[in-house]
Amino acid sequence: MFLAGAIGCRNANPFARNDTVAIGFAYPFDSLGVVSELRGMRMAVDAYNAARPAARPPLTIRIVPRGITRSGVSATLRDDRSVIGAVGFSQTDPTLAAVDVFADAEHDHANALVLISPTATGTQLSGVSPWFFRLSPTDSAMVERAAAFVGERTRTKQVALVYIASDYGKYWHQQLPKRLAAMQIRVDVQLPYDREDLFDTSTTVWGQYAARIARSRADIVVMPGPFYWRELRVALTKEGVHPVILASDALFGNPRVVVADLYAVGTDALRGTPAVLQFQRDYTGRFGVAPPVTAVLGHDAAALIAEALAHVGTSRSRIREWIALRNSPARAFMGVAGPTYFNADHDAVTAPVAVKQITSDARAPLLTARPSSK
Repeated sequence: MFLAGAIGCRNANPFARNDTVAIGFAYPFDSLGVVSELRGMRMAVDAYNAARPAARPPLTIRIVPRGITRSGVSATLRDDRSVIGAVGFSQTDPTLAAVDVFADAEHDHANALVLISPTATGTQLSGVSPWFFRLSPTDSAMVERAAAFVGERTRTKQVALVYIASDYGKYWHQQLPKRLAAMQIRVDVQLPYDREDLFDTSTTVWGQYAARIARSRADIVVMPGPFYWRELRVALTKEGVHPVILASDALFGNPRVVVADLYAVGTDALRGTPAVLQFQRDYTGRFGVAPPVTAVLGHDAAALIAEALAHVGTSRSRIREWIALRNSPARAFMGVAGPTYFNADHDAVTAPVAVKQITSDARAPLLTARPSSK
């Protein structure tokens, strides 16, 4: 990944440990579900340090202490002059709130810091700031691929949509039925749920939803968002129906045991290229578990900043400019997920959006209690 040989020999490196610069980990340290991104980032940073040019400093990851809000994380990383770029956030709403902080809009971008999100998908982020880039496909691309999958698979021409009552879920609620209507496919059952429903230990919510889906003759259930499909799947089984469930890419993982009729739509960053296979071996050997897709995206986000550092040094503005110039196939950055470049809105053109059969449900236990807030 790193072109150390083209820039300078690693021997006789003049930089001492106290000259180290950092990539910011733009999540509250106690955030749930971001361990894989951090692990992927660590692998990218280690690869840079192992082959860094003589004219470039060592690199580390800056993690903000516990107990700081998302906005506090953003401001802390922006104001730390050793930080040359940041990776995060994982979702659209906190990313939108963070963009102006990282861009230092208050001071006419004087201390602006590039932010790369591995996984935020909301269409509102397209072109939101010259200092923001993302690696994941947009919700629009996800909906388009999901509609194509439904069109290929449905026999009854009846589909159910079960969506979380957030901006993310509402986007699917607004857009998917339109796409399917153009294909003469009906979405008569559209069922929202909120986060309180996720922790319902009774069968009230999911049982009622399963009964409605069974009556509708829907043979596909689209359920974007957090991967709480197991509660619904259990309830559907009790109703005696077994529709295909299309979930989100939070389920993309390493193949183990096939789960019948469960699929996910997302970026195909774990397709079996030599780079992906090597990453899987290295990640599994180091951490003892197979990498989810978020580990690849976290790695590539950090590796992109590290590559910019290797080429142009520690200037924040020059790092942003170098990343922005990855704007065509000829100038693409070669990450684990494949060649990546950005369109005019700073959305990545990289691994294609795919629908994959899910091969293990071990990572999605039934929820019987609220997870700890720690």
